[in-house]
Amino acid sequence: MKIKHQLAIFNALTRLLVILALWFVVPVLIEKVVYKHINKSLLEKKEKFICNLGKEEINDFIVGKDSSDTYSSFSTLHSEFLQLSRLPKKKRLEKTIFINEPRIIEGEQNDYMILQYDFKYEKTAYRLEIGSSLSEIKELTFAIRVFILIVLLIILVLTFLMDTFYIEYLLTNRFIK
Repeated sequence: MKIKHQLAIFNALTRLLVILALWFVVPVLIEKVVYKHINKSLLEKKEKFICNLGKEEINDFIVGKDSSDTYSSFSTLHSEFLQLSRLPKKKRLEKTIFINEPRIIEGEQNDYMILQYDFKYEKTAYRLEIGSSLSEIKELTFAIRVFILIVLLIILVLTFLMDTFYIEYLLTNRFIK
């Protein structure tokens, strides 16, 4: 094998390692940023809900709907939901927590990032749950991985060809002089 091909293959292999590293790392980083953004958005929605909360709203939410101890509201495409429910009297109140779990909403199961917030209002304990669908994040992460793979493979092929021609140019000019 000619030295120009050996050098070009070496350069291509090092670039391939960089491509593989980026293919695994970039979507994970993007996912972390997106999760952080979702958490911030859920916290803002919680604060807005709690700031506007009053006895009338709780009665409208819980008693006014179907006389149950739970009120639920979903977006049309099931990308978000809000659920307010009464907690048992002896239930210990927790802080705000974030969980990822599947939920079945109107017969359709999706994974959600859920903010759970337990609070007391006029001596009654409530749990507020605000959820945001994760299906779009999974689809976006997959699309990003495919895009990165295609772009980086194109870069790999182009740089391999450029390296081969440049090495050829260097070797022929060096031996001619």
